[in-house]
Amino acid sequence: MAQWLWPIGLIADVAAVATLLSGSTKVLVVVLAAVALLLGTTLLATSFGKPVGWRVVVSVTGIVAGAVVIAVVATQALTVPVNVNADGQHHPVDTPSTEQPAPPSSAPVTASAPPTESPASDPAVKRQSGDKPIVLTSRYGLDLDSDAQYWITESSGDSSSSQDLTYDGYYLNAPWHLAAATPEATFEDCVRAGYRSYTDMNALEANSALCVKTSSGAYARVVITEKKSSQLTLDVVVWNKPS
Repeated sequence: MAQWLWPIGLIADVAAVATLLSGSTKVLVVVLAAVALLLGTTLLATSFGKPVGWRVVVSVTGIVAGAVVIAVVATQALTVPVNVNADGQHHPVDTPSTEQPAPPSSAPVTASAPPTESPASDPAVKRQSGDKPIVLTSRYGLDLDSDAQYWITESSGDSSSSQDLTYDGYYLNAPWHLAAATPEATFEDCVRAGYRSYTDMNALEANSALCVKTSSGAYARVVITEKKSSQLTLDVVVWNKPS
């Protein structure tokens, strides 16, 4: 019997030292299971050919218990990955979670104020007399929409001309109406003015001004820079027809 026990004792001593060095309880369990398995096998071998007694029962129990423990520990070692940290300890590796991360909450949408519309600008000036004032005499008229090279008056009796402003010596007439204004009147001022078809010359003096509608739908500002008995000198600005 002793010749079988001294190798088992040697194995147990080596396993105990390994257990202390590794600090793992799992190694200790495996060592104890291995010792139980070896002891059971030894006792069973020495009891061969003898009547079945307590030694046989203890031997079988040790063999079964040791084998089961070793099998369980080996299965865990094969199925559970370990992670060795800097401290030398073996730790189970956490398996990644299969749960989908919650979608980020959408940031609150700040309603922006609607863009403010900028006021419409005045139409561009289509034509102006500038340093070449227009002289309007009695029984003559002026086509404010004219694109002719020379912007001159024509006889008011000419039915072929499209005259927007005529003078008969007593009244200024406008087929598409005129309105009193100031010499600095803007396009918007002329649009908002109160119109009529004619004005009495007695109400007009030098530096008087009128807004005049043209046959094309445009607006003009006419300033009387000089007034004589039957002659008017005019400074004229015509704006493009509004869209």
